[in-house]
Amino acid sequence: MARTHGLHLDASQRTLVALDAGVVQAYYDGAGKDDTPAISLCGIAAPELLWADFDKAWKAALLKHGAECFHMCDAMALQKAFSVEKDWNEEKVNQLASDLLKVMFDHLNQGLQFRSCTVLRADYIRAKSEHPTLRPLAAICVNYCVGGLALPKDHQVLLYFDRSEAFLKQVNRVWNHLKKKRGRPQWVRQIRNIIPVDSGYYSIQAADFIAWSLNHHTQNAYRHWAIAAQFLADWKLYDYDAIVERYANDEWS
Repeated sequence: MARTHGLHLDASQRTLVALDAGVVQAYYDGAGKDDTPAISLCGIAAPELLWADFDKAWKAALLKHGAECFHMCDAMALQKAFSVEKDWNEEKVNQLASDLLKVMFDHLNQGLQFRSCTVLRADYIRAKSEHPTLRPLAAICVNYCVGGLALPKDHQVLLYFDRSEAFLKQVNRVWNHLKKKRGRPQWVRQIRNIIPVDSGYYSIQAADFIAWSLNHHTQNAYRHWAIAAQFLADWKLYDYDAIVERYANDEWS
């Protein structure tokens, strides 16, 4: 894999700038299933050099609280690895989550990009009934979270998706669809590959944190985590009006 050297962040443009051409790594996880009111996706991107420090800090936060991995759903529900039987409680979970948030905020200042998108399912269904050529719901999330990355034109991007998410199949379908289109977007041409990974990746756990929090924000739940997630991420909520405004003239087929 090509490495990027001489990294700095152009704060005025939120664009990652490097002296040498390289590869940006972006990690994605989703929240929401077929029976939930909304579906969310979050991606976290940075050049390769930044991830080693991020992983070290995330691991240290986990070890501080006696955890090996972090899954927002399990932690908030006090289940599985975060069950009461394993000596977890709400206060302990909140302390861990707060330390993990600090890791994300610290690295945001060093150049991590957080992008997240939430689509309200009922609003999408309504819009789709009125605009039959509207792109798939997952494609809306991908367009915002991947298409909106600030990438130097001479860089390629590797996309890593949690293999346990149904979203992975949808993302591949979107990419394969757009690759065949004449005049396809620049970001489609910059994707080198889409790679399935497991949730043991700390960057996937961070994306899960943000996607889960913003998904529950639509249900007015866990507002304190959602507020923090909104500070971290460039977040877009697609309700009916936003979907129609942006995608009513789609010619997806």
